Amino acid sequence: MADEDVADEVKDAVDGETSSSVDPDASTNSEPSTDANSTERSDNYELDPELLAQMIGELGNPTILKEKCHQILLPLAQVLMVLFKDKNNLTLEASAGNVVQGTRTELLQAIEGEYTYCEAEVKTWSNDIAIYCNNDLLISVVECLMGGDDPENIEIISRPLSNLEFDLSKVVFEIVNEALKATITRNPTIEHKVETPVATIPDIEDETYKEYHAVAFSLNVIFGKLTTTITIITPQSKIIKTDINTNAGRRRKSDEQSEWTEKISKQVYASDIKLQANIGLERLRLNDIGRLQVGDVLRFADEGEPTVVLQANGKDLYNCSLGKAGNRYMVRVEEPFGDEDWMSNF
Repeated sequence: MADEDVADEVKDAVDGETSSSVDPDASTNSEPSTDANSTERSDNYELDPELLAQMIGELGNPTILKEKCHQILLPLAQVLMVLFKDKNNLTLEASAGNVVQGTRTELLQAIEGEYTYCEAEVKTWSNDIAIYCNNDLLISVVECLMGGDDPENIEIISRPLSNLEFDLSKVVFEIVNEALKATITRNPTIEHKVETPVATIPDIEDETYKEYHAVAFSLNVIFGKLTTTITIITPQSKIIKTDINTNAGRRRKSDEQSEWTEKISKQVYASDIKLQANIGLERLRLNDIGRLQVGDVLRFADEGEPTVVLQANGKDLYNCSLGKAGNRYMVRVEEPFGDEDWMSNF
């Protein structure tokens, strides 16, 4: 075979291998080695919200969180009893109650019955504290603060609070918040405050409403014949970071008691009081009262100008005289009724 023929055969063989191994169309349309779908999934990956909350300290381990809340509740109950006795001279029994975890919204929406809600703050610890309790406790305590009956004899009634009861209920929430401060911090100089108590929970649709992982821990309370609870709601993040102070059951100085008495007095003096004017009528037999008809006229007991006794909260305050201005009857204060220092016992 001639050299030219051998060369031609080798060239044809090389050309054939090249054309079969390299496909121009296949090269143009081939996909890159990286999986594009895999890349897209990676870019859109979202971290589980609860896992993220645990990582940044906003959501605690349920078991550990419950244990820490009970570490707070045990000394808190002792401090609350001491403060209540020191400041009000009233005996209240308290013990650790339930611990419930959830979002702030879930815990607030679980509140039932006739209750009063109050937001509070312990500076350097949390400004998102909420305290609430049933109205029957507040009504009973306020009645005792106003010089009412012994707690054992108070009739237990759950109803909306009057304006005066709302004003004085702040005293109860201040004691609870102070007890909490004394429990979770060793620094007695830290400021604490409570807002004005209200009868409704915050509006969840409000743009200023803050949602967070929260915990509600309750104190079981006995006051006279009443058994109820006081509940505190705080962010879980605050409980997680708190080193519980279990040595906070110290009694406060007598000057603090005087300061608290002054605070109660200011609340009373700033409250609206409903006045009532009573005029004595002639005495009648029960038989005569039973026969009274519409249109019958009853005479005043006094001859001449009738004596009017001005009352507030069931207490006689002043003797007054009855008068009239235009179409309205009025009374004029004449003199104190009995003890001139009645205000000190009001």
